[in-house]
Amino acid sequence: MNATLLQLHHREAFEQTVTRALTAGAGAGVLHLALTRVGLPLPLVWLVPAAVVLGCARGDKWDRVLLGGLGVLLTALPYALGMAPGWTVAFSAAAAGALLVRSRLSERGENGQVAEARPTLFHFGLGAALCAGLTLSGMEVSRVFSARLADLATPALLGAGVAGGILGLFVGLSAVAAHLALSADPVEARVEALLPQLAGDFRALTERALNLYRQCGQSLAMLPREPARGTGAHPGEDDARRRGARV
Repeated sequence: MNATLLQLHHREAFEQTVTRALTAGAGAGVLHLALTRVGLPLPLVWLVPAAVVLGCARGDKWDRVLLGGLGVLLTALPYALGMAPGWTVAFSAAAAGALLVRSRLSERGENGQVAEARPTLFHFGLGAALCAGLTLSGMEVSRVFSARLADLATPALLGAGVAGGILGLFVGLSAVAAHLALSADPVEARVEALLPQLAGDFRALTERALNLYRQCGQSLAMLPREPARGTGAHPGEDDARRRGARV
C-alpha cells in the first residue's frame, strides 16, 4: 500500500522568503510611522503585505516588476471597495498570498521544476487562504506588542519596526503553501526529505535520479495493463514488494 506523505519542498527557499518578509515588514512599519508623522496615515495592514510582495518578488527583471506592481495594486484594491474592515484586510492579504506563490513559480521557472513539484491552483488558493488568516492573526499580535512596547516607553522608531516585522513574519509564513506537496510514493518522500542535507554534485545526481525515477513511474502508468506487470503501476511498489518477499 502506498504511503501518502505531506512534504515541504526546498526548505531553504522558504526560510529565505520568511526572512525577507520579516525585513520588509519592519521597513514598512518604519515607513508607516514616517507617513503618519507627515499626515498621510496609510494602513499598516496594507503597507506590510505590499512590502512583503515587493521584497519577495523573484524571477527575471520583468517578473519582479510585474509582481511588484500587482503587489501594490491588488492589495490596495479591497480598500477601495467599501467592505467591512476585517474583510478588507482578508482580501488584501489573500492577494498577497497568491502573489507569493506566483513568485515561487517565477523563481523556479516553468521548466525548472523537479518532476511535478510545482505550484498549482490548489497552492494559489491555499496561499491566499493562509495569508488572509495569518494576517488577521498577525494584526492582533502586532497590536498587543505595540501596546506593550508603548507601556515600556520604547522609542517610536523601534516600536514601529517591531510591529511591522511581526506582521511581515505572519504574511511571509503563508509562502509555505508554495512548498507543500503530497507524495504518494515512500521512495520519493524519503529522497525529498534527504535532499536538503546533500550538497554539491551528490545533490545534483540525487535530484537527477529522483527525476528519472518519477519519469519511469509516469511512463509505466501509461502502458496498457498486462499480466506480467501485475498490479505494480509504479516502480516503488514493485521494489517494496520484492523487498518484502526477500524478508
